[in-house]
Formats: sequence, structure tokens, C-alpha cells
Amino acid sequence: MFSGLTGNTMILMHKQSEVPMEIHPIKSEADYQDTLKEIESIMSAEADTPEGDRLDVLVTLVEAYGRVHYPIEFPDPIEAIKFRME
Repeated sequence: MFSGLTGNTMILMHKQSEVPMEIHPIKSEADYQDTLKEIESIMSAEADTPEGDRLDVLVTLVEAYGRVHYPIEFPDPIEAIKFRME
């Protein structure tokens, strides 16, 4: 796979098809929601295909955005013990 950067757009070329794949950074909640919709539409893509590679990259971008904007806090240890006891 070849990659290049033009402005804020990553151009990826899949080795099998040589079809350019434009990938944009997720900078806003709207970008995040659009990317989630696109992921949903290609969720069944097979590995090692242009669609599968696109899915891989988009999921990585969403995970990175989510870590920053939707962090999961560790539970209070006492509350975790109580939850487990229930």
C-alpha cells in the first residue's frame, strides 16, 4: 500500500487495485459521526481488500478520536468490588 499526504488528506493506494483511498482526519463530532456511518456501511468487508483496508484505517481513526473525546474512567475500587459482589 502506498501512502501520501496532501494537506489534511491521506491518500492511500491499495496494492491490489491501485485505487486511491482518501482518508481525512476526524476533527469534529460531525466527522466522527460520518466516519461511524461509513464504518457501519463497510463492516462486512473482507481483509486484504481495498474495502477491508479502508475499514481498518477508519476504525483506527475512530479509536484514536474516542480515546481523546470519550475517555473511559476507571471505576472507584470500592464500587467495583460492590458491583462484582452483586
